[in-house]
Amino acid sequence: MPSIRSAGARAALLLLAAAPLRGQSAAPEPSAAWKERLAREVAAVIDAGDSTAVDAFVRDRVSPRRLERGAAARLTGTLLGIARQGGGVEVRALEPWGGGVLAELWARRTDRGVRLYVSPDRGDSTRISGLETLGFIHPEAAVRLEPREGDDLAAVLRRLDAEVDRLAAADEFSGTVLVARGDSVVYERAAGVADRRTGEPVRPGTRFHSASMGKMFTAVAVGQLVEAGRLRWDDSLAAVLPDLPWHPGLRGVTVAQLLGHFSGVGGWWSGAPGDDSLPPARSRLEEVARYASRPPLSPPGSRWSYSNEGFEVLAAIVERRGGAPFHRYLAERVFAPAGMRGVSAGVPATDAAVGYGLAGDDPFGMGPRAGFEARVAGRAAGGSGGQFATARDYFRFARALHDGALLRGATLDSLLVAGFDQGVMPWGPQQYARGFTTALEGGRLLLGHAGGGMHWGICGRMDTLRDGGWTVVVLSNYDPPVCEVLARRVLASLARLPGG
Repeated sequence: MPSIRSAGARAALLLLAAAPLRGQSAAPEPSAAWKERLAREVAAVIDAGDSTAVDAFVRDRVSPRRLERGAAARLTGTLLGIARQGGGVEVRALEPWGGGVLAELWARRTDRGVRLYVSPDRGDSTRISGLETLGFIHPEAAVRLEPREGDDLAAVLRRLDAEVDRLAAADEFSGTVLVARGDSVVYERAAGVADRRTGEPVRPGTRFHSASMGKMFTAVAVGQLVEAGRLRWDDSLAAVLPDLPWHPGLRGVTVAQLLGHFSGVGGWWSGAPGDDSLPPARSRLEEVARYASRPPLSPPGSRWSYSNEGFEVLAAIVERRGGAPFHRYLAERVFAPAGMRGVSAGVPATDAAVGYGLAGDDPFGMGPRAGFEARVAGRAAGGSGGQFATARDYFRFARALHDGALLRGATLDSLLVAGFDQGVMPWGPQQYARGFTTALEGGRLLLGHAGGGMHWGICGRMDTLRDGGWTVVVLSNYDPPVCEVLARRVLASLARLPGG
């Protein structure tokens, strides 16, 4: 994971791809066959396992802008690590995923695989811009829960309970699972260990790091300001934060582009010379002002690129137009009206789960998990996420969205306008809207967000049906993707129940 300065962004990561926003121009999309060819080339160089060849491949075939600030050495190390631990790899599956391909590469010396995301550069399709490992695969970690004909609620919950037992016994899941129907919680379960040093078990009220799930809170805050007439979706940075030293290429970036990850804002916390010598910022505005003069990674509106930095800019906008520090605005205008009593602003409490993730040199998940509490300890949450919350907090947040306690229905619908088709994710198809992801389950609109990242010991997902029916929350202090897959498989089963 890149070295980043923003507190919320440090703990928030969701690795996704690039595609054009509806109605906006972009370079022609490379063909699916060409994307698969790139993925197979990456697999072939990994399988060969020759360090000189891998180094040359990264240098010659990866986009130059992807290789800034030491990224070449990191990518070379990642590919060689997969080769060495796996004894070479073979391609088992290739699936479209956003602007690229999700490749399942299985080790030749063990029954384990790794998911590798590969995407071509939009400006030069002969080069690679996206190259990320998204998690390991092995039989015990596969979620064995699928919708079945003839199921009723009791049957779904029995199979869910058995699957939580199995995954916990295999040490592939530690966390909480909550299922609600309308206003009623019908299932709540905790499994695993919150803190291995003390032996404290995970409990239903255990708080977990939100990572990027917190982007939903930022989106709601922005929506409230739009409702109040203090902000518009098409307001530019030059208009809402005119006193900041914006790069000319960023002055026209709109609030909607920031929410939808089409702003071009990014690369702020990637280890530029002098960054580490800067004292802590005293406010969101001061933090953003430090980086406002940096150029966009791409022309605003031209390509989708997941941007934690863009949501930190939104937090600064909330502070300016909302008239209060960001954390206080959320506490008073989002968490309190929703009844989210367990949320903390980022500093772990005694009842917060410690994150346990895999080491960076363990792509196939063959070694023990290490505690990563030092990576998030003492860091305040931000616009990109980082709060600590319980499963009940997310359930209350979902109900407040449905009941109109936070936003009018029309405003929420404006946040659910999908701008980017993320394609087939490891847990199903979905799109990115404005601070929320959306999907269809059983023909019904689903909204929510995931959070976490490999080697952080953070994984979470909240999904709720727009019609107010089912809500599913799964929080974990282990690496993705097990918790995310489990959440979506449960909801897929529930959404198909008669009368559900």
